[in-house]
Amino acid sequence: MGETTLIHLSRMIALERKLDILANNVANANSAGFRSRELSFREYLKPEKKIDENGNKERP
Repeated sequence: MGETTLIHLSRMIALERKLDILANNVANANSAGFRSRELSFREYLKPEKKIDENGNKERP
């Protein structure tokens, strides 16, 4: 599989989980004592490499 295919597959799985949680919250909204669930994702980014005035990459 290509890299973009894996990225799209990951997004589709995340959207499916979000839809499942939303459907569960709507179905149980009128139940006494029901607490809705929330889905949160954390985004992990690579730190950017800074470039100095001479065009060289600086170390973090």
